[in-house]
Amino acid sequence: MKNTHAWRIGRWKMALLAAWLGASHTAGAAERRVFVVDTMDTIQNAMRGRCAVYRQPPDRILFSKGPGYGRNDGSGLRLSYHKINVGGAYGQGGWIGYYTILQAGDRYFDASGYTHLTFWIRGEQGGERLQIGLADRQLAMVQDSVKSRPVEDYLPAGRVTTEWQKAVVPLTDMFVDYASVASVSLCFESELFDEEEVRGTIYVDDLAFEENPEP
Repeated sequence: MKNTHAWRIGRWKMALLAAWLGASHTAGAAERRVFVVDTMDTIQNAMRGRCAVYRQPPDRILFSKGPGYGRNDGSGLRLSYHKINVGGAYGQGGWIGYYTILQAGDRYFDASGYTHLTFWIRGEQGGERLQIGLADRQLAMVQDSVKSRPVEDYLPAGRVTTEWQKAVVPLTDMFVDYASVASVSLCFESELFDEEEVRGTIYVDDLAFEENPEP
């Protein structure tokens, strides 16, 4: 009986240890926070902020959201752009991109608990280029943003391809006040293109802030 009692206690302790380890693992997973700010499904994001494109002639850009544009044939964003690096107000063409507003009145998104900005992207032809823009309270006042390195620097393949890839952008690449993020943008800057005119189409899904994202 004594041995049987000890064996039962041993099993109870093992079960308790397993439960504790499981809870610890779950807590660890929960600590890796993810907040999808723009699912690219509607004209509003998770903060109920506006999502749209900006444009300055002679550049042109069109966007649409709907089924088939996202991963696994789900809803996503389709951006078709025509970048022209001549003419315009300064003789260097215009500027175009997509933005999602995370500001509501005097309230801003607090991204200080996150380490990366992530999103999924593929191109219609492959080789498409863009940068990520991040604006805080001060930059929003002058309608500007800090730009990242070219998107290919954050992709596993080293370039945009026709297959979906996850871009993982360290927030430390953009020096802003992470506690007061006003907007995120996808920017087609003139310096990315050597040609006078460039056309392209990209598809984007699930723009998110993540803490220590897995590869």
